[in-house]
Amino acid sequence: MAETPRSPDVAIHLETKESFPPAMSNNSTLRPSLMGSSFDLPTPGIDRTPPTEHDESFCSHLMKKFWEPPVLRQIWGVKQKVDKVTWFELFYDLIYVGLAINLSTFLKKKNDLEGILVTFLYFSVLFYMWQSLNILSTRFNTKDIFSTCVYFSYSLSVLAISIYCLDGLKRKQEVSWAQVAAKIALSLIYLQIRFQVPRAREFAKYAVTGNALSACVFVGAAFTPSKLWASMLWLFGGYVVEFVWIHFSYSDPRASIPLNIEHTTERFGLFIMLVLGESIVAIVTDANGLTGVNDWLIAIFGFATVFACKTIYFEAQPHEPKEHALKRSSFTGRLYVYLHIPLGTALIGVGTGIKLLKSHANKKPVVKFDYFLFSYSLVLFLIMANAFRLIHSFESRNKMIWIFRIISVSILGILPGLVPDPPASSPTVVVFYCVWTCALALVDVIATKEEEEDEGMTLNTAPLPKKETKIRNLMNSKIAAFRTPSNQLQPPSFKSRRRTVDSTEFRVLQRAERMKRLDSVAMI
Repeated sequence: MAETPRSPDVAIHLETKESFPPAMSNNSTLRPSLMGSSFDLPTPGIDRTPPTEHDESFCSHLMKKFWEPPVLRQIWGVKQKVDKVTWFELFYDLIYVGLAINLSTFLKKKNDLEGILVTFLYFSVLFYMWQSLNILSTRFNTKDIFSTCVYFSYSLSVLAISIYCLDGLKRKQEVSWAQVAAKIALSLIYLQIRFQVPRAREFAKYAVTGNALSACVFVGAAFTPSKLWASMLWLFGGYVVEFVWIHFSYSDPRASIPLNIEHTTERFGLFIMLVLGESIVAIVTDANGLTGVNDWLIAIFGFATVFACKTIYFEAQPHEPKEHALKRSSFTGRLYVYLHIPLGTALIGVGTGIKLLKSHANKKPVVKFDYFLFSYSLVLFLIMANAFRLIHSFESRNKMIWIFRIISVSILGILPGLVPDPPASSPTVVVFYCVWTCALALVDVIATKEEEEDEGMTLNTAPLPKKETKIRNLMNSKIAAFRTPSNQLQPPSFKSRRRTVDSTEFRVLQRAERMKRLDSVAMI
């Protein structure tokens, strides 16, 4: 049989697939005709590709949404990116606002040493629960329905403990079972990670084992009749067991996964802001109209004290991740995490002290417990804030400023012991400690090294546009101030005012790009 002649165009198409138009070369193929004498060229615009196995059905799409693999935020050797806090984390943190309010209410009713110890115990328990979820969220990003449901159940456990803390240790059995439920929820998430994230399988194995052991310890606490032993088992299962499995996971190179430093510091900053919010709630909700001068003095200076505490805490943190304690070593990183326990408890004591002093505003002399709680809580907070400065690797430390801090904290700490029965009233105590705290905050602000700014992105000295220029043209135009250092920006001359701002800046940018292309051609 003689070979069927082919046209030149068909020969070209057979030799090079790139000669087809894009739509034809990607979605079509050449097929012999039914007569066998020639080839049928694909009809342009008609996709004759049979359906593939990759076409997702509704069921597969739903299954993917329900059971989607978690995503690692970072691994060793790769530059970390700045991950924003998720909406769930912000919503979850709202529970701790209620926790701080309930602990303050409990401490106000149980104003003795036992009340202080129980408050510290509950804050420690709920802090490790917050940190347990933080260990997961700073390493993995989850978006599927399964993890959302598990997070919701974990949040219910934290919510239950926040409610039970109002009764002290009377509900220790319910608190123990709530912690068991929380550990089971975390184990389910880590099991999902073990099955779906190959790089994190070893880490998930340690995490599942550690959370299962903690759950067993909390089951033992639920059946323990002694309140003391139950409290010790809570702390052992929450801190000791978790510390051990985290340590072993870091020691194993196959299981070691770094945390995101900027995400972690932002989470701790939000946590402290929530605890400080309890003091603001105490000042606002217990105002009762602020009928007297003493009420107004305590409200104003108490708010100034809380504001100074906020400033002191955030000024104690470095601006660069390379100077942070989490980056310095594993020991300083653990200190950074666990120092938040006494610091957060101290802030709850400050808020409760302000609430008690405001309730006894017209009593003279001041009530002893109110005086001691407010003063010593503030001193403990200042000590912890300075401890944060020591574990961070700041480039320079001013000795005179540190001497002033040490002397100030020593005076504030010794004063309640020297004057156990102050003749002054509640407003005097609040004003005195507020002045000292504000002075320390002012010193910290002055001593803080300023961040280096990019001069090329400074818009403070950008040229003013013409008055008749439309706002829409300004929004669509390319501002030359982003590419020109601020010290080289000059106000528009008289001649340039005759032209429109958009056309002038467009010509400048167009000329610069043309020169850049010419330079690249010359280099080639």
